[in-house]
Amino acid sequence: MQSIEIQLLSSNASTNTMDMERITNIVNRVYKASEKGLWMHGAVRTSVEEMAEYTSNGEIAVARSMGKIIGCVRVRRLDEETGEFGMLAVDNQFQGGWHWTRVNPFC
Repeated sequence: MQSIEIQLLSSNASTNTMDMERITNIVNRVYKASEKGLWMHGAVRTSVEEMAEYTSNGEIAVARSMGKIIGCVRVRRLDEETGEFGMLAVDNQFQGGWHWTRVNPFC
């Protein structure tokens, strides 16, 4: 069983173009498949710029396996007692496994 690390990205991680592209691609692939028929052809769920903004705001957590980003989630505090999470997405090759049993407690 491979280990998985979950971490909230630091705000300066938003300048790491390769990571922002990886996260964006994972989210867009997952949403394209899971919400098929709900989006206009060619529409995407998010962009590199949007993911960089969320990361800069301290709202993006990633899961890594063997150093590689395999998934992400956006988490944010709405007020002192309320938060939300969204854009929960995992790379296709890691879907259906045990990996995401650790994400819910993190959120």
